[in-house]
Amino acid sequence: MTVNEPQDTRGATILVVAEQDSFRDLLKDIFEAYGYSVRPCDGLREAAESLLQEPIALVVMELDRPASGQVDALRSLRRSSRKSKVVAVLGDPSLSALEPLVDAIVWKPFSVEQFVAIAAGLLGDAEGSKKLPIAAISQPR
Repeated sequence: MTVNEPQDTRGATILVVAEQDSFRDLLKDIFEAYGYSVRPCDGLREAAESLLQEPIALVVMELDRPASGQVDALRSLRRSSRKSKVVAVLGDPSLSALEPLVDAIVWKPFSVEQFVAIAAGLLGDAEGSKKLPIAAISQPR
């Protein structure tokens, strides 16, 4: 492998932050099926604690509705772990103002393949990014 080749980062830890158990479990199952280690969290406070406890390669956050404090929470999360990449899963186009605070946005509804390709691309996952085309940030429908 040369210095410029991406590494196979499957097994890297992905922090999944979602309030709804069913969505959090879905994302956990998806990423584990692709060989990633997943740490589920039900909120930003738990996520911030996790970032202090263990190295996290990628944070996937579901943000369904506009809520006060999201911008400050994202800024705080970014300060907690500058090395972690952040993907926001958005369902409301009014949340697109959060774009400067994240590395990628995935809009609901999304395809599993596209979501995993975005994650693999951010992680520099050589194998994952070869299996699936790296998609540009999806746009709201």
